Amino acid sequence: MKSVQTPLAGEQVFEDLYCLYRADVYGFLLARTGDLSLAEDLTADTFVAAWDRLQDETRPPVTIEPGWLITVARRRLIDHWRRAERLRIRLQRLAGELSTTDVIDDVDTRILGALASLAERQQAVMVLRYLDGYSVSEIAELLGLTYKSTESLLSRGRVALRKAYAHTEPEEEVR
Repeated sequence: MKSVQTPLAGEQVFEDLYCLYRADVYGFLLARTGDLSLAEDLTADTFVAAWDRLQDETRPPVTIEPGWLITVARRRLIDHWRRAERLRIRLQRLAGELSTTDVIDDVDTRILGALASLAERQQAVMVLRYLDGYSVSEIAELLGLTYKSTESLLSRGRVALRKAYAHTEPEEEVR
């Protein structure tokens, strides 16, 4: 396979690089995810990293080749998996606060639907606290609120979320 050298960096070189290796990177990611959209997103992220690397004149020249791109793609996929796992754990923790009798399989969808039904400010504080892991102080600072008003929003948000969650129906299995 042809390699593209950094000293030739430019739009045409990047286009050549993309045309040569896009299918390889996409195929690698698709085989590991089984998800067309995710594979496309991660392929795009990989080529953004390649573009950034080609444009970075402060670093030593590098040969952009399939092995380098696959390594970047693998790292992007691992990052995606880590983020997804952290989100899953946070949703399960939040679900644990809501109910101990629910099956976790459909909890994610139900919680996200219940969150979407909250008032905008309640939704913001709940997401920042339980999904993003911010402290009450950090949320107050981010949203320009006092500590006490943020605590109050969280308290009301939890009550509203429990009610909204209780009104969501578990999805039935399709056979």
